[in-house]
Amino acid sequence: RGQTLAYLIGYNPSVSKTHGFVSIFALTQTEAQALGPLSVTITPVVPKHSAGLSLAKFSWSEVPHANSDVEQVAAWFPIKMFSGRLDEGKPHERAVEITIQVEK
Repeated sequence: RGQTLAYLIGYNPSVSKTHGFVSIFALTQTEAQALGPLSVTITPVVPKHSAGLSLAKFSWSEVPHANSDVEQVAAWFPIKMFSGRLDEGKPHERAVEITIQVEK
C-alpha cells in the first residue's frame, strides 16, 4: 500500500539472557497511522528445537514510528524459539520465522 515498515529481531545477553526481541516501526508517523493495527507472530523455524514452544504473538493498536521511543514497544520472546541453522552449514547462527499482519 505504499507504506514502509521496518523490523528488527535481536538478542542481547547483557539485556536479557533468556529472551530475544522484535521491534517493528513505520518510518513516519503518517505511515504508522495509515497502517493502523498490526500483529506479529514469531515461530521457530525448526519446531523440534524449540523446547515445546510453538509461537509468540504480539499486537499493536497503532504501529510505532521511527521518531517514537521504539524501545518501549519492543516485544520480548523466549530465546528457545530460535532454531539452529546446522542443516544450512551455519552452526553459529540462529533463526526465527516472523509473520507481520495488518489487522484492518
